Amino acid sequence: MEKIYLVIAAVVMVMGQLILKMGMERVGEIDLVKTGVVHSFLAIFLNPVVLAGLVLYFISCFLYLVSISKLDLSFAYPVIISISYISIPLLSYFIFKEKITSSQMMLLGVIFICLIFFYRIEK
Repeated sequence: MEKIYLVIAAVVMVMGQLILKMGMERVGEIDLVKTGVVHSFLAIFLNPVVLAGLVLYFISCFLYLVSISKLDLSFAYPVIISISYISIPLLSYFIFKEKITSSQMMLLGVIFICLIFFYRIEK
């Protein structure tokens, strides 16, 4: 069950990242020198989309903590980070129209293969 919590934590973390990006696109570029720290802070943290992303991050953190209470950190951390490394660029490509180079695609493939091997070794 802990491994399921870990995967759910990773998925929720990725969703949180994507929603944070959506929220920051609504806020716009932040220039602390021009707008000041207080104004920038309020612009970011009064944005409901940013707040939704932070809530997802909190949920992800909770599920991750539940996972590492029973799993080895040496297993859990690489898994959650690898899922994030693979998911974020691919979803950013489709959602935000960000570019992915062929080198990045090859690296994502290598990370995916390593994640599969790593998970199978731990079974």
